[in-house]
Amino acid sequence: MKDAIQLIYVEDGKTYYGVISRSFFLYEMKHMVNWFPGCNDNAIKLCELIPNIDCITINKDIIDNICDKK
Repeated sequence: MKDAIQLIYVEDGKTYYGVISRSFFLYEMKHMVNWFPGCNDNAIKLCELIPNIDCITINKDIIDNICDKK
């Protein structure tokens, strides 16, 4: 397993590419789970997925659109 995860980030219709350290990403998500117990389903799920994924896409445009409708 590689220590780098490909990161694809979309914002304002523009796509950015990068890499993130698997170990650092997992550390940060575990930290988020501890900071916000009972209130961080996304970080909990990511802790399960991070050891097995090669690429993650975060689309801020979709997130903002969903949040605007709530």
